[in-house]
Amino acid sequence: MGAYNKRPLTNMGLGDKAAAFACIEKAIAANAIEKDAVAGTIPIEILVRVAARMGEADRAIATLQKLLSSSGMINLIYVPHAKPALTFGSDV
Repeated sequence: MGAYNKRPLTNMGLGDKAAAFACIEKAIAANAIEKDAVAGTIPIEILVRVAARMGEADRAIATLQKLLSSSGMINLIYVPHAKPALTFGSDV
């Protein structure tokens, strides 16, 4: 995960809503989904998390709908519980 993705999550954890949204908006502008359908989805996924955690459910839902309707892919790397669920034959 790049530094541009860690800053919004760090600011979110610190409770700095304005800084979290400013960082993630900058990351989205720098990594447009129209230019890169894979890397462009990562900051949008983080925006969904930040919006949901910071109490902006409407923004999180609208952004998630945009993400799901895009031609990009949703990156499971950032879903901590996805790997064990996707590992067949494991004892997890």
